[in-house]
Amino acid sequence: MRRIKLIPWAIVAIVLTLAVPAWGQQMEPPQKPADSGRVGKVIRIKYADPYRIRNLLIQFATITMDDQMKVLTVVGTPSQVEAVEEAVAKLDVPPPPAKNVELTAYYLMATPQPTQASDIPPDLDEVATQLKKVLNFRGFHLLNTTLIRIRDGEGAQIHGAAGHPPSGADFGLSIRRMDVGGEEKEPTVHLRELNFSISESPATSEVNRQTTGNLSRAELRTDIDIPVGQKVVVGKTSFEMSDNAVVLVLTAKVVD
Repeated sequence: MRRIKLIPWAIVAIVLTLAVPAWGQQMEPPQKPADSGRVGKVIRIKYADPYRIRNLLIQFATITMDDQMKVLTVVGTPSQVEAVEEAVAKLDVPPPPAKNVELTAYYLMATPQPTQASDIPPDLDEVATQLKKVLNFRGFHLLNTTLIRIRDGEGAQIHGAAGHPPSGADFGLSIRRMDVGGEEKEPTVHLRELNFSISESPATSEVNRQTTGNLSRAELRTDIDIPVGQKVVVGKTSFEMSDNAVVLVLTAKVVD
């Protein structure tokens, strides 16, 4: 007669204890990862450049742009779209009001011979004293003064006539772009591609035109920074076959 082996109840209890959690885990439905779906949103840009904002944020989501309507179309997970929307809200703000600058230009004629003190205004005495020390000139005469107002970030151009040399000249002053730098009380005005030129007036250069066919012309080209409230000597330039020189002095003031 065969003997039936009985499985101890303790072993059965252990097997059931281990099997129930595993079965329960298999029955639980798989959880969806957060933000698994994709959504889209249209964001209107009021102040900033849509192209620049798109370039800044395109790494966070799929972004297309309509420049004429000034809108961005953002596609991504809900968290990505929300992050882009928050970034746009911080970037798309009204620009600060543009500053205006009054730029005063002094055109000085420098000569080897001394001139009377009254030939230049008193506020240029200190400039003339310094120029005598560094340049080989003993006298200065004010040809003309021009005043022009320029908006921050823009350029300017001006033309005019002045006395000398020897009795008349035409001048031109152009600035491609002016920027007001810094938030300090007395900021610095940055002038980009400043071009100053002066030439003999046709009516007073008959001899030069007959011999060379051209008017005598002098020119200055430079980028320069002008601290507000200070007079800055931009440089000097000379006419052909002349012992005299023209000196350009600038001063700037920020206005409302």
